Amino acid sequence: MKTTIKKLAEDCAPIYAECGGLMYLTKSIDYGNKKFKMIGLFDADTKMTKKMKLNYTKGKIVLKNSITNKTHELHGHEFHYSELDSVSPDSKFAYELDVGLGIKNQKMD
Repeated sequence: MKTTIKKLAEDCAPIYAECGGLMYLTKSIDYGNKKFKMIGLFDADTKMTKKMKLNYTKGKIVLKNSITNKTHELHGHEFHYSELDSVSPDSKFAYELDVGLGIKNQKMD
């Protein structure tokens, strides 16, 4: 499955992932003292945390993506026990948050 998803992405098939799906697309998932290799599409690692992050979110879509080609506001929530670590500084994000944590600097992809 990892090989198939990576090949689809390399062939420019649209892939939209959030939560566990996003974690699956990173290089690895760190859980306690174990590290599990993932697909590696995103130059980031997932780190499981003991503290729950629960927030209402508010923001806007700033880049066209597979969900919409328009920029507009969004409202939602964040609920997770993980965070992305070692996110590449040249990463591009489709969403900017006014409220919420996001992946890095209140940005989400």
